[in-house]
Amino acid sequence: MTLRQVVPAIALIAAVAFLGVLAQHEASALTGQHGVKFNNVGGPPVTQPNTTKNYSIEVNNQDADDAQDAKVQLSIAVPNGNCPAPTIDGQAVTFLVKTATAIPADGAQLVSFSVAFGACSDGGASFNPDYIITGDACHPGDVGVGFGGGDCPGSGDHGGATDTDSSNDAPADKRVNEQ
Repeated sequence: MTLRQVVPAIALIAAVAFLGVLAQHEASALTGQHGVKFNNVGGPPVTQPNTTKNYSIEVNNQDADDAQDAKVQLSIAVPNGNCPAPTIDGQAVTFLVKTATAIPADGAQLVSFSVAFGACSDGGASFNPDYIITGDACHPGDVGVGFGGGDCPGSGDHGGATDTDSSNDAPADKRVNEQ
């Protein structure tokens, strides 16, 4: 093959690849690209007795065209029976749900929670971890992909579509120990 034959062949391959990507984008836009994503629960893995720490979840909107809401849940388990249950945003609850409102298309929003820890009677020495903080996210109204496998609270915001990849917003844990 000569250089004159190779260059047009490469250009043809590039054009076909571009058209394939464009068609894939158009197909996803037509079906209503719909999804939220987050990678981890941000915040310290260690706490001191009787302190308040902030934990955050960055939620990404996977829709390329529309701003969308997301529900974000932070829950806390206390495997160490010597530690009191912490409060979340001043409320004596084991979980709290907040709404990330109008996350821009292909954008992100940070949702923060304030967790007040008490003092473990054993100084956190008898169990590891003392606390397990879990973050989760879903689209309001999505069926079967909400917290704990149930429906996501709230009303749908995207024409009845359901998040097609809930694995990227599945619950994520952060282990926290008192020191």
